[in-house]
Amino acid sequence: MVLGQVPESRLPQDDLPVLREEGPDYEPDAWHGDRWALMKLPYGPIREVHYVALGLGANATPAVLEFPREWWQVARRRYALRLFPGWTSVQMVQLAGVWTGVVAGNRRIPHGWRIAYDAGFQDVAEEEPDLAWAVAARAVILLLPTLAMLQEGALGSESVSVDGLSQSRSYPVSATSHRYSPYQTALERGLEGFLRTYFSIKGPRFFSA
Repeated sequence: MVLGQVPESRLPQDDLPVLREEGPDYEPDAWHGDRWALMKLPYGPIREVHYVALGLGANATPAVLEFPREWWQVARRRYALRLFPGWTSVQMVQLAGVWTGVVAGNRRIPHGWRIAYDAGFQDVAEEEPDLAWAVAARAVILLLPTLAMLQEGALGSESVSVDGLSQSRSYPVSATSHRYSPYQTALERGLEGFLRTYFSIKGPRFFSA
């Protein structure tokens, strides 16, 4: 996963597909005192981070501020990076000066984050058993009406009027009414509860590799 402009030399040399998107915006209020800033990444789970930097604009020196490894931590369960609360460091004081320049009206505007990282599952059943259950539950919910139709027949009854101008049909199975409906309803409720709690923590998107 590549967010923003990342040097090709900092990308892993493998055959895995690369998805590119715009980098997250810089938020000057992300740090407060000694609190770590939390930056959500669009895809997860995060497996390995290769590059974290912030573009400061062409007139800044340096134009790109790369964050060393000790300046960030991976919050894997939240699909996010924790960024060092380093307003006291020389580099972050410089970054604060860049933002002050933006407020004052010059053109040294932070261009946003530049991040390269690997995301995805190697074995979802082992790494996220609850998610594996949710995928299986969704598949079962979609298949149950078809299974009921195969067992009960697609057509319950059919009648035609004497003059042949009208006819009626009844179907024993619908998407929500069949012999497995109670089981399907229980799965749907369990899946709804899982998705509500899972994505409130981990964000809306994830990879399966």
